[in-house]
Amino acid sequence: MNRDGYSLVELMMVVGIVGVVSASAVPSLMSRKPQREMKQAVWQIYMDLQQAKALSVSESQSVTITVNNAQDQYSIWADSNGNGVRDVGETETVDLSDTPNVDLYAYPETVSFNPSGTVSSSYYYFYMRVMVASSENRYIYVFPNGHIDPMRDQ
Repeated sequence: MNRDGYSLVELMMVVGIVGVVSASAVPSLMSRKPQREMKQAVWQIYMDLQQAKALSVSESQSVTITVNNAQDQYSIWADSNGNGVRDVGETETVDLSDTPNVDLYAYPETVSFNPSGTVSSSYYYFYMRVMVASSENRYIYVFPNGHIDPMRDQ
């Protein structure tokens, strides 16, 4: 280094070192993209289920979640006028098919929260599985008492 600052050679060496270090980090970040997408999808589903449960209690009405396994979509229906028909504005559809690494599956395909916050189902629990290309699964269970539990596949 001279008194006037750094030489061009010194600056080019620093730029080269920073470039090599940055290039080595990119593949590591890209390999984690499917897991990040899956975690975001699980969080979105979990929050939507929590909001559906809260809406059923606060509005004293049933809220139904229906999953379309073939299209990686689910809809949330709150029959606000009590007529038993899906009217305009009563259904919100969430489409996860645009998330390339996420596969959505639910069994049974429909679950309803009662005004008490419990679930009306003839099954012990309702679950949604979110899977990524790396075959890691995350399950979101909804139990008859209304408890919603996101779990990781063991």
